[in-house]
Amino acid sequence: MGRRSASDSATKVIGLFLERSSWVQSELARELDLTTEATRGVLRALCDAQIPLTSERHGPQVLWKLEEGWLAGSVRIRKALLPEFYALILSAPRGPGRERLVRELLSAGGWGEKAVDTIVPATMPDDLDRHVRALLDALRRRQCLAIKYHSQNSGDLSWRDVSPQLLEHASTPRMIAWCHRSGALRVFRIDRIQDTTPRPVTVFRETPRTEIEEFLRGGVDGYRSSARVPFWFEVRRSERWIEDNLPSMVTSRKTVSGDRLRVEGEVAGHLVLARFIASLGAHVTGMDVALAAAVREVAKGALEAAERALNAGAVPSIDDDVRGRIALMEVRKVARKR
Repeated sequence: MGRRSASDSATKVIGLFLERSSWVQSELARELDLTTEATRGVLRALCDAQIPLTSERHGPQVLWKLEEGWLAGSVRIRKALLPEFYALILSAPRGPGRERLVRELLSAGGWGEKAVDTIVPATMPDDLDRHVRALLDALRRRQCLAIKYHSQNSGDLSWRDVSPQLLEHASTPRMIAWCHRSGALRVFRIDRIQDTTPRPVTVFRETPRTEIEEFLRGGVDGYRSSARVPFWFEVRRSERWIEDNLPSMVTSRKTVSGDRLRVEGEVAGHLVLARFIASLGAHVTGMDVALAAAVREVAKGALEAAERALNAGAVPSIDDDVRGRIALMEVRKVARKR
């Protein structure tokens, strides 16, 4: 057996464990060209230095393991996973944090900087990016957060304490959180948050996953504003774009009959669903009574606004073809009255 300095042996041991996370002690001794006793001393010195090594005996052999993914001051990602990891990072919404992280990672992994521009992600404004980071940090720490929030329903702008539970990173990021003011789960749009600050003095309220899932049931594209009620509507299936653009509803199910697509289930975002149905116009072939009433209110409001604009001549930008069709509609309306 040869002799080498303790620092050289420790460095080589760490390198071996980064290549393979578990080693039999006798194998390490051969790799290090040391006695078993000397190898054991190097390993114990590393443990004393807070390197996360553990040992366990298997018969006459002692198996040493390094904590998976450990790297001093960093986190290791296996090389085989790098393409998938880069694809996820490059697809993340554009923001200051993403740009810094992407360029550093690409450089470390030997990728050219041009890879940053190969995917055009959604753009996240600086304020939104900052609030998302604050929420993620609160989620990681299981810590209460104070948010300055503008409520669309009440028009109120106020501070409230929340215990973040879930972040929905969709086109409009939303947070599901326990609201300490209302004493219930609530959905908060991140773009309506104006400021955040940690609230360690408020006890974090942990909500069971089953309770969160039950809360989300019936929402439409993340929105919910009431208790769940049954609904159904049918559309012409020949218009493929309708089926491709149906709103996201956890509780819905679809059935096909001929050229009819029927969507039914439970909804707690009646108004949002009604707006979608109203936008389909004559492509809708049927719906339940409650949904029909909500759609009528939405359509009625839009028609009244259109009538006011037309009567006031407030549509100066329409072209001659549109003007002609509007004039023809007015003529037909007069003719029907006669």
